[in-house]
Amino acid sequence: EVERDHALNRRPADDEDQLWSEEDGLVAAANADAPASGELEGSYEALGSDAEFDHVLFDAEQFGLGGLPGSADEEEFLGLPGLLEPDQVAHVLRERQRKQVRRGGGRERAEAVSAHRALAEHRKELNKLVSAYAQKKGQPHAVVHAELRRTCGGPELATASSEQVQARIERIRNWFVGRR
Repeated sequence: EVERDHALNRRPADDEDQLWSEEDGLVAAANADAPASGELEGSYEALGSDAEFDHVLFDAEQFGLGGLPGSADEEEFLGLPGLLEPDQVAHVLRERQRKQVRRGGGRERAEAVSAHRALAEHRKELNKLVSAYAQKKGQPHAVVHAELRRTCGGPELATASSEQVQARIERIRNWFVGRR
């Protein structure tokens, strides 16, 4: 209405000046300068970060899966785009991959990745068993997990080692067949 009255060149009535519009208050608050924003202007603080080279994706293929951080294998993947044609890049990457596999580069990392995946699978299996046991006994999952921790020892599941998770799996399997 204020916009319409402005377009019609109307003067607001005196009683309308007395009324408070909630929208006008919100607009005024949004347009007000916040004192904290002035303090932050021009300031910059660098945060630390670490990154590891994982692999190169080129033409729907993965290359360099075995490069350890800081190794020569990892550094060799750094290059300037546009120096080679796409077919030359594919040839160079395949050749490097063959050499790397031949020398056994990255076995430690591959073993670490497979161990990590195995631990994730064990945790998933344990969670399924806990869910089934909790449903069978009518208890909350947290109670079953706590009982497993109490009997087997060790930290919570998220930080438990593979051996600790395996021990809990064996224990809950025994519970299913009646051996507590």
